Amino acid sequence: MDERKILLVVFADVDGDWLESEIRRRYGAHAEVQVIAPPELSRLRWLFMDVDRARDEAHERAQHAAESLVTEQVEVSEPAHPDPRQAIEDALGTFAADEVVVVTHSQDEANWQERRALHLDESFDVPVRVMSLAAAARR
Repeated sequence: MDERKILLVVFADVDGDWLESEIRRRYGAHAEVQVIAPPELSRLRWLFMDVDRARDEAHERAQHAAESLVTEQVEVSEPAHPDPRQAIEDALGTFAADEVVVVTHSQDEANWQERRALHLDESFDVPVRVMSLAAAARR
């Protein structure tokens, strides 16, 4: 089986076991994964220029997701652009993914960035799959 290249975009802290099991089940044990996490920037954070803290939190979120994956081929990128479309475009410019996987909160808990990410499926030359944490909660 060919090695799949997956761009993993995490908007939420994820249960490591659930994420590992989903990636392994869908893409195999040898998938190459690039992890990015857009910083969460609410209007209040933007107003008070709390961007550095948001970027640090994003990096921690991406690192946590990467550590849960049992593969030697996982890399964490620097915190991504806050706009999901731009974050994915930037990442695809340096990582030729076969598929983009976006992990979001449930639709009820999603912030503006996650809601925007739900409508990215026709924006790129590669398929975009959205995995909601609501699915993890049902397991």
